[in-house]
Amino acid sequence: MALRKILTDGDPALHKMCRPVTSFDARLHTLLDDLKETLADANGAGLAAPQVGILRRVVIVVDAEDNMLELVNPEIVSQEGEQEGFEGCLSVPGRWGVVKRPYKVRVRAQDRNGNFFEAEGEEIVARCFCHEIEHLDGHLFTEHADRLYTTEELDGTITAEQYGEPAGRITIVDEPANYPADLETGSWYYNAAVYALDNGIMNGTNKGFEPTGTVTRATVYQTLYNMEGKPAVEKTTVTGTEGEWYANAINWAASAGLFEGTEYGTDTVITRSGIATIIADYASYKGITVDTSGMAMKEAPDYDSIPAADLEGMTFCYYGKVMTGDQKGNLNPNGQLTRAEFAQVLKNFSVLKPTYVETVVSIPVAAQDGIPAHEIPATLTLPVSASKDAKVPGVVMLHGTGSNRDEAGMGYALAAPRMAADGIATLRIDFMGNGDSTASYRDYNYTSAVIDAKAAADYLAGLETVDGGNLGVMGWSQGGTDALLAAEAHPDTFQAVVTWSGALELNGASLFAGTSFEDAYAQAKKEGFYTMTFDWREPLELGERWFQEVAETNILKVTADIKAPILAINGKDDTTVTPDNAEKIVKAAANADSQLLLVDNCDHTYNVFSGDFTALYQTVDATAAFFQAQLIPAAAQAAA
Repeated sequence: MALRKILTDGDPALHKMCRPVTSFDARLHTLLDDLKETLADANGAGLAAPQVGILRRVVIVVDAEDNMLELVNPEIVSQEGEQEGFEGCLSVPGRWGVVKRPYKVRVRAQDRNGNFFEAEGEEIVARCFCHEIEHLDGHLFTEHADRLYTTEELDGTITAEQYGEPAGRITIVDEPANYPADLETGSWYYNAAVYALDNGIMNGTNKGFEPTGTVTRATVYQTLYNMEGKPAVEKTTVTGTEGEWYANAINWAASAGLFEGTEYGTDTVITRSGIATIIADYASYKGITVDTSGMAMKEAPDYDSIPAADLEGMTFCYYGKVMTGDQKGNLNPNGQLTRAEFAQVLKNFSVLKPTYVETVVSIPVAAQDGIPAHEIPATLTLPVSASKDAKVPGVVMLHGTGSNRDEAGMGYALAAPRMAADGIATLRIDFMGNGDSTASYRDYNYTSAVIDAKAAADYLAGLETVDGGNLGVMGWSQGGTDALLAAEAHPDTFQAVVTWSGALELNGASLFAGTSFEDAYAQAKKEGFYTMTFDWREPLELGERWFQEVAETNILKVTADIKAPILAINGKDDTTVTPDNAEKIVKAAANADSQLLLVDNCDHTYNVFSGDFTALYQTVDATAAFFQAQLIPAAAQAAA
């Protein structure tokens, strides 16, 4: 055993997501032993692996009998009641804060040999369960405290036995604020209202704080504008805001992509689901993600009453603990939002931290192989943890037929942030003639797709925060076909491949509105192009070269020549690209690390248009895990 150095706040490792333990070996046993020795030496109540620089889901908690409980891959399965008390942390020495926690907590975990078990604790043990498991997601107790106190302010060191007993031991050094008279001390919303008032993001009304008053859209956007520090607004683009007190806020929101349309309309009162959607959009703007793959929200009695347009926003707020249900589990999505509730939403949101930064870029591509010079519009999504000293792997994302870089139902736009949260940079691109591309779709074909994929990879490799030696490529539908072609053409560039419903054949009649491939090809030879029509977008003009390359290319033979491992994913209910395509890809793959994933109850779009993102997120998580395993160097994994 050995003592390990405990990291202190400011070290980036304390703010990273930890990976699950999959190997219950001697290395894990050594880590557990070292954590226990380090905890005993520090005389603490708990210690998590990231506090000693190991990004694995492992914690030690001192139980009610002073035994050191080993928890591997722990998760909270139930909680009851509430307690409020002082909390400290070995990684935040000399600082204490009052934090609310459940009174009773039950956790499920594995022991050092991989066996599952459950443990239950009350009071200090429950507090420690919550505190240490939060470390595994990159969070500190300081995010929950309104303010921090020094040991001197508290007249001595706080011990484990003193947790939950703040009365008479605190010395307030700040002058009391002059809050509105209707802001009741001790009310459930008091701390939230104080947070909003003290930070200047909410103001009182002429009647006071008015906790039961409603909130309008204007107030919401003004509040977000306040949170951004009221940046300068260059021009008015939203009709009806001229001269209004909220004009700058609404026009800033429009420029930031948080307000759609050109007319603001009436001063509408916001519902709870309405604020959830706006907050979720703002979170995306700030680069904040949360894990929304749970099932608990669906158990709410009024889950089915959530408006379809607000389901994604409600999901974000629920699993991000920004806005959850009442004591009976009701979400009340159509209820009017009160000012007290809005303050609580803002305080809860303040705990969340950005995981990624998104930038729109344009990549120049020189003329080559008969493909004219053009620009590739793209969106770069970088983990906030990425730096020149801590480079991350990168993945090029290729879209399918007639789509764009955000893909069907914003599937790629949802996937990229989740992958960033897993430490993977992504670059999603618009092929020629799609999305924001100004090039002609007639020039799009297998050759142009490979050229664009390579140009995107070169762009990623040129970033100082991306590991250019560990790049992957993924594609959806025809984009999956293009990903296979790119990996075969550039084996030194792409180290891993993922296909989402990758198509092996593109000569089916379904692509051409019942016209045979041969007849469409004949028309392209005659006219120089064939017009492909859709119910959901403008027509596309397929050039003759596209038909020629499709006719002459055997995708399975291409797959057999790919050196990189392949993960082929398909929905079991996909009738557009049937699951046997993925099965054939994996069977043809040369690399033994290639894998197959068939997703239950899932169509070609991974159900994104249903409002249920379970299948999509299952697919994204599997994709991220595969790229992590293949692209993060063994040395880096060992260090982590």
